[in-house]
Amino acid sequence: MSLLETFAENSLLTIATTHHGELKTLKYRYLKQLEKCNEAFENACMEFDDVKLKPTYKILWGIPGRSNAINIAERLGLPAPIVEDARELYGAASAEINEVIIDMERFKQESRDLLEEARNYLK
Repeated sequence: MSLLETFAENSLLTIATTHHGELKTLKYRYLKQLEKCNEAFENACMEFDDVKLKPTYKILWGIPGRSNAINIAERLGLPAPIVEDARELYGAASAEINEVIIDMERFKQESRDLLEEARNYLK
């Protein structure tokens, strides 16, 4: 986090990938203090098809990616005690971040649907 903030302060374009939830929230870190997002940072992720368990290779701008590893392992038949232990180790904070990301993905899809509907009305 410190390294990315230093790069941002020095106006260096940086692209970083991570599975760390704390870095996924870096853009929103100052939201409560300044009542706005930190514009030096942007999130994006690779869209993932939960049914096919494969990436769609579409980039979703403005949404941090969520971890699918435990859900994939569960669907592929990893024994339940291991999956449950993994979820516990993953932690409540990370699970909470994933829930926020899921809500953001849902909101973005709803926005796309409404935009498409509006375009149809304009035709």
